Amino acid sequence: MKLKTDWTKLAETKLLGKQITRVEYMTAEEAERFGWDYRPLCLQLDEELWIWALKDDECNDAGAVMYVTWNEEEDPIVFPTVHNTDKMVEEQNGSSNNGTK
Repeated sequence: MKLKTDWTKLAETKLLGKQITRVEYMTAEEAERFGWDYRPLCLQLDEELWIWALKDDECNDAGAVMYVTWNEEEDPIVFPTVHNTDKMVEEQNGSSNNGTK
């Protein structure tokens, strides 16, 4: 139980009260730096921190992000990972990423 409590406390100190200031998919170049085949949806917090989902806790690849409201009128949304070869994401983003993730 202590392990869960310690991780929860660390997450609270790093994440509570932060505001999402930017949302975009990781670029193919950034994913290649990690050796990943897929690119996750990335959330920038307070213009200084980035957060994204991982396949596992060993950082083996990108993971999908799920949005849930628990509102019966709105279905959950899973934002998928995209493959490094999917250039449509850059076209939709206008290649606005400055490589700071």
